Amino acid sequence: GVPTLREALLAVGAHRVMVDLPGSTDASVRKIVGTVRECGAGERAYYCASADAMLRVRAADPAAEIALTWTTLAPPRPELLAAVKPRWLNYRFGLVSRELTDRAHRDGLLVSAWTADTKRTMRRLIERGVDSITTNRIDTLHRLLANSPGRGGS
Repeated sequence: GVPTLREALLAVGAHRVMVDLPGSTDASVRKIVGTVRECGAGERAYYCASADAMLRVRAADPAAEIALTWTTLAPPRPELLAAVKPRWLNYRFGLVSRELTDRAHRDGLLVSAWTADTKRTMRRLIERGVDSITTNRIDTLHRLLANSPGRGGS
């Protein structure tokens, strides 16, 4: 079956976890953030979703690490960034360019891309400087990173 959030957080041990919150409500965010805290996972969990959801997370946990999901090439407004205080901008993989990652990095933000499931797309994202790739093909990404120059490979 599908594990509960508590079961999943306990199962992954010290590994980092992204908690995706599409369709969240004030009540669900409070419950999820509370569960993360109760499991002692606050330092290794980070949250992603739209601006509304991430504003809820920020209200529930001022110290939360946030990956603001952004679906356009126009950068988020400075006022939104100031309110959400994301560490990451989280983009659909097709939007990511070298210029986009360079701009985000200049602004002090990390860039994550979702959901890249082909080796070609993963390679392109790595070349474009992303900091994180969300994938259903962890084995493919692991092999690609292991064989990439400057990333532990040849």
